[in-house]
Amino acid sequence: METEITTTATEPIMRYRINTSTSVKGIITFDCTVEGTGADMADVLRQHDVLMAELYMRYPPEHNTAQKTNLSNPKDNKSIAQPS
Repeated sequence: METEITTTATEPIMRYRINTSTSVKGIITFDCTVEGTGADMADVLRQHDVLMAELYMRYPPEHNTAQKTNLSNPKDNKSIAQPS
């Protein structure tokens, strides 16, 4: 008795991973991964671009408004304790 193996065409499977984090200053950052099984590289890259666009809409890049430190002249930096 022979076993007949039949294969059917299936849609590519996409897997999305998104990691968001919030810094102590409240700045939200993210990283993401798109994996495609049965998909070509162009499809995976296209899905990644769509995902990145959506994430940038939800979590727009924020400018760091923290005081910039002047490492060349520590006396100008009031956030660093100065020796007495």
